[in-house]
Amino acid sequence: SNVVTIPDAPWGQEYIRLSSLEIEKTKCGWENHTPKKDKSIDGNNITIGGKVYESGVGTHGPSQIIIKLNGSVTDFYTVLGVDDEVKEAGNFDYHVYVKAEGGATEDVAKGTINRFSNQSVDIHADNLSGWKYLYLETSNGNDGTNTCDHVDWANAYLVFQDQNSTRPCIVSAEELSQQSLHVLQPYSRSLTCASCRRFALPLLALSSL
Repeated sequence: SNVVTIPDAPWGQEYIRLSSLEIEKTKCGWENHTPKKDKSIDGNNITIGGKVYESGVGTHGPSQIIIKLNGSVTDFYTVLGVDDEVKEAGNFDYHVYVKAEGGATEDVAKGTINRFSNQSVDIHADNLSGWKYLYLETSNGNDGTNTCDHVDWANAYLVFQDQNSTRPCIVSAEELSQQSLHVLQPYSRSLTCASCRRFALPLLALSSL
């Protein structure tokens, strides 16, 4: 089969798919659209570089996913890329990082994804046990726009070791706003998503204090 699957978890662990969590709480930079479970933002099979992935979250930049780890998540895996459904563009920056209870952060991975070069990157966040939140963020790439930024967090999953603890969950930026973790600022101009021929804004820029 040409479909890339998530491996089976070893005894004593569970692999929790990102798409099984409350992805409707995440931020998506395409107006009137919500992230898709196990599909691209356009509702197609998640496909990057000709490979189809069985699972994942399809969204549109700028985007943000905040995962509350709740103590028993040790690792996170994903293939991050621009979906093949974008034919002519697609360029975004990504930033994956962890945040502690007191606000300290540590980068896991950051860089730029481009539809025609460096279309995907394998990301592995380990040693997560001591961290409270895992952030998955994308922003406009070096083209300065979010046009056609069809973001796939392909085969994304969390390694969970049950210790009678709370399972991981997605939380919204609004739920964390009382702690002043994030500020949402509007962009000043409208952009379009050419591959979809629909407006991609108004957008939200996501910045950490």
